[in-house]
Amino acid sequence: MDIKVSFKVSSFYGATRKEYLYQLKKKHHLTECKKHSLRYSTIYQRNSYFDERIVWKWFPRQRDAFNYCSLTKEKYLCLFTYEKVDSKRKFLVTSHQQFWNRYSKMKSSEKHFYEVIAESKPCRLYFDIEFDKTKNPNLGNGIEVLETFIQLVCSCLHSRFKITLGRKNVVDLDSSTENKFSRHLIFHLGDNTLFINNIECGQFVKSICLCLSDYLNTGVSNSYFSNDKFERVTEAMPSIESLHKIMVNNDEGKTFLCDLSVYSKNRNFRLYLSSKFSKKIPLTIASENVFCFKNKLTKSERRVYKLQNKTFDKDYCQFCDTLVCPDIDGNIRMLTSVGDALPVTSSINPVYLVTCKERRCDGFKVSPYPDLDQFVLQQASINSLNGSIRRWIHYEERHMMIYDLDNNRWCANIGREHKSNHVYYVADLRSKVVYQKCHDPNCANFKSSEIQIPIEVLPFTDNDVIEQFEISTDEYLNMMFSEDFLPDTNVLEKINSDQHVQYENDTNVLEKRNLDKQVQYENDNDISINSKEFDALFEEDLPIDLLCSES
Repeated sequence: MDIKVSFKVSSFYGATRKEYLYQLKKKHHLTECKKHSLRYSTIYQRNSYFDERIVWKWFPRQRDAFNYCSLTKEKYLCLFTYEKVDSKRKFLVTSHQQFWNRYSKMKSSEKHFYEVIAESKPCRLYFDIEFDKTKNPNLGNGIEVLETFIQLVCSCLHSRFKITLGRKNVVDLDSSTENKFSRHLIFHLGDNTLFINNIECGQFVKSICLCLSDYLNTGVSNSYFSNDKFERVTEAMPSIESLHKIMVNNDEGKTFLCDLSVYSKNRNFRLYLSSKFSKKIPLTIASENVFCFKNKLTKSERRVYKLQNKTFDKDYCQFCDTLVCPDIDGNIRMLTSVGDALPVTSSINPVYLVTCKERRCDGFKVSPYPDLDQFVLQQASINSLNGSIRRWIHYEERHMMIYDLDNNRWCANIGREHKSNHVYYVADLRSKVVYQKCHDPNCANFKSSEIQIPIEVLPFTDNDVIEQFEISTDEYLNMMFSEDFLPDTNVLEKINSDQHVQYENDTNVLEKRNLDKQVQYENDNDISINSKEFDALFEEDLPIDLLCSES
């Protein structure tokens, strides 16, 4: 007669030693967590050997968040930004998986998050496409010009890097309104291929735009793409008229379809399903998107997930495909703007480290030179706009101060304030001038008229004295050692005389003290001693210099 076992064998024999130790360790860990409860803003936990440590930490400043990432050196950590009221932001350090676990459960009205594209981290090719529909009625709903732009970028990628892409390799995110066309495009270059950083990515994008502008205006491309190469690129386009539509109208005239200002250092790029705090229009998958998101695992991936006791989340994989800076394990191919791919590296540098090529210091509000701060603010307030210093940067080797301003976006190039981009002032301490520049890409090459900095405002050193008074180094040294700069000999004689008198007074005091000690000693012991015994007895009371001079 067959006997069927209705319970597991492990339940009869008990847990193995390995399972028992694991459960014991887990119980001990939970007990310790209850004893030392942490704030919500800082959470550390590890559920199993394969799970990453849970980190959820907020910072008021971006620099503090970067420093924390550098100190922890955890390869999975990344940086997000949350937009608050009045465009203020706070910064979150966590991993992609941990972020999605909470982000996916938030209400739509609470999702105002941005991805921070660190300046030293490899990234995908990305674009911010936008134009005003009311000022570009010829573009219609914008789909036609968008397809032309994607086709142009794919042709340039193939011409420069020999990378063949199509519409199916582009993640298309939409946040358009009735009056504004707005898309985010994320190009998946394939085979673990990334740009070395977003600065190089931006240089490649700007080169495409400049080539297109030159070609449309003169019929000749610039040196980045040779004429024959760019002609082959344009041959793939539907028509020359379709290329002209990539130049759209805005308040300042003609500009490119893509925003060229999103390739700056440590740029904040809005996340999938997030909206701006004031507009409430989230980024969603566009209806024209044909990118195939991952919805199943391969055999090898299933084995890894089973070993690590994880479950496949296709929504999380979709979120990762929309990120500009992905987590990629294994070998990757790095691209630069000049076209040559860097050698294949083993992995992405996970730590947010800023490579400083020169000495610099920075801060907020007030710099080490308050007089110079006030002078710059006076120049910035000429147009009846009272701005304030948001941040300053001092480049020591270049003798240059950079001032980022708040509450003042007035640009001398357009004669009014910019709507979104800020302006900044440059104080060239070597040339002793101040001038205004702008973060707007249309004003990238603009420089206002120079304003002379008064000498009394300038911070200077001995080297600056030589330059300001236009004298040679030899003349400066002769001046420093001339009779006018040397001390008076009479004064020196008086100082030496006073020191000699003081020395004699100190010697007399010591002799009197020793004499008193001798009398006291004789009275107490009623005996007489010779001078050598007396000197030996009180020798420790004499100064070292007096003892040495007498020997």
